[in-house]
Amino acid sequence: MQYFCTALISIFLFVNSAYAMEGSRMGYGVSLRQLTVEDPDGDVPAKTDFGFLNLYYFDEYSRDTRYYIEFSLLDTDIDAEGTKIGQNIASSGIRTSFQKRLRLGRLFKPWVGAGAGVFQEEFTQRHTIDADGFLLNTFPDRDSTHLVLSVDAATEWQLNDNFDLGVRLLYGLPLDDGTGGISVTAILLFKGL
Repeated sequence: MQYFCTALISIFLFVNSAYAMEGSRMGYGVSLRQLTVEDPDGDVPAKTDFGFLNLYYFDEYSRDTRYYIEFSLLDTDIDAEGTKIGQNIASSGIRTSFQKRLRLGRLFKPWVGAGAGVFQEEFTQRHTIDADGFLLNTFPDRDSTHLVLSVDAATEWQLNDNFDLGVRLLYGLPLDDGTGGISVTAILLFKGL
């Protein structure tokens, strides 16, 4: 966790110094996620949940090309089902993505991209239940730091001179035992004064 705090502080110092550049924007997002967990001890039920802490920094790389940096936190519980493992998940991570704008029409210019992120996750209270709902097995807590590859698509609308509203669809694939899945995020972007 200390690594992530140090990385987060470094990124925000960089973002703060770069924020004055034209084209850069900060944002806050709320996500609806369909979580999947790769667990070394068995199957885990999929979980749909909201993520309320997603912070963004967007900047242009060149015409019709941009990148963004995302910091996200997740804390959720997954209930055990049948022989599938229930558990509590606490996750924090940093993701970056490079996107290309597709000019599909005068008013429709979505962004598509690919990226990767590093996530620190803690899985606790891992257990299974029997058919009557009683505790069957328990598993030790585990920690995981892993790489997640992602593909995404987004579109945006201007609200006024200072704010845009964006919607992003993302699919994340963990390269190790961790969380992945699909998410839809509404992002409020601040363009500055």
